[in-house]
Amino acid sequence: MLNKVRHLPLYVFTLIGVLVWSIVYVLTPAKPVIGISIETSVYIFSSFFAYFFAYFALSFFFKRSNIVVKYPVIISKRVIWFLVFVLILTWLIRYYDLFFCRGISFFNSIKENRALLGGSKLNIVYVLASVFKELYFFPLLLTLICFKKDKVLITVSSLLFLCPLLIPFLRGTRKDIFLVFILLGIILFISKTIFFKIKTILMYVVVFLFLNVLFYQVLMHRESSKFSEEKNTSEEILNKAIYNDLYKPTDRIKTIIESSEGTKKAVIFNTLHLAQYYCHGVFELNYLINEKLVTKDYHNGYYTSYLMTRFFDKLNIIKLNPSLLRKNRPRQNTYITFLGSLFLDYGWFGIFFMCLLGGIQRIIDEKILNGSFLYIGLYAFFIIFNVMLPVIDLLRGIGSYIVFSSVILIMVFGLINKSKFRRIIE
Repeated sequence: MLNKVRHLPLYVFTLIGVLVWSIVYVLTPAKPVIGISIETSVYIFSSFFAYFFAYFALSFFFKRSNIVVKYPVIISKRVIWFLVFVLILTWLIRYYDLFFCRGISFFNSIKENRALLGGSKLNIVYVLASVFKELYFFPLLLTLICFKKDKVLITVSSLLFLCPLLIPFLRGTRKDIFLVFILLGIILFISKTIFFKIKTILMYVVVFLFLNVLFYQVLMHRESSKFSEEKNTSEEILNKAIYNDLYKPTDRIKTIIESSEGTKKAVIFNTLHLAQYYCHGVFELNYLINEKLVTKDYHNGYYTSYLMTRFFDKLNIIKLNPSLLRKNRPRQNTYITFLGSLFLDYGWFGIFFMCLLGGIQRIIDEKILNGSFLYIGLYAFFIIFNVMLPVIDLLRGIGSYIVFSSVILIMVFGLINKSKFRRIIE
């Protein structure tokens, strides 16, 4: 399987993330209400410096001359089929929980579905399924790397990859659709299934425009119940969205949107909306730092590790005071970036965790270069994590499940590989 994987160091995607954020910020017709403080600038610079320092410092621990860039076939179709079966089962359990246990329905309003999502107690089977289902992309990635000519396996893995797409329409969220779309691009990139030619770029532009209209309809459906007239929903969001408090659209773009109709209005409005969503986290981070430097009211790790803490609490491995998990941050329903999550939990000590992140990502890169296919899932996740690092903390969300599930998978296969049951995975 020589040269079957396209690999770039993970730090490159961190640079890409910063570059993309900067370009979107420059092109977005919006302006910050509050300027970035000196403390925020120092924190951001120190965090990225710690990340890059740790990443490159670890070069002293690896002998580059011994690294051979190859990807041998050390995984069988049997293993991929097993993963497909297990992951389909987890999604069936998930949807059974949603539709039959919680009572979620396409006939309910978005508000009703969201209330039902948070109102039911889960047993251990549902909890485990909710965690391990997030590896839904792994079989497709492995198949495109190892068995690209197996049409049946590709078809089944692709159908598995589409399993999460029902949930965004039940919850009225666009983020999950957007992340699945990006993750697909990353899978195709890693597996060398796609090459960036003019035809490919045009295809992505068309898909982006289609998703723009789709996201617009989802947003209008979700928000229309909050306002008196559905036709005024976009204007209400344009003027009253919470991120406007710190990152406000210009009067000119508001006039253009209000005077537009149909598809044109949908594309312009949602492009602005997504751009504000994409950029506003840095300004929320600035607000957060300024507030926390005064109150010193840090969350001590409970914010960043929210999902995993709940997971272990559901399994009765740990017992926590519920008030610790429900502790509010200064402003709700906004992104605060990964740096914001670290500062919310640890203050200036969050810089140390950026150092730790750099070291972990260097180890993942070295494992990939040594042909350890099991780290491909982590590599794929951290690509999107790094690109979105200036935007949102993916580790606080489903990313923590992906990392946890991937680590468990690596440990299990590592033990099998060293045991007399090795032939099972060959």
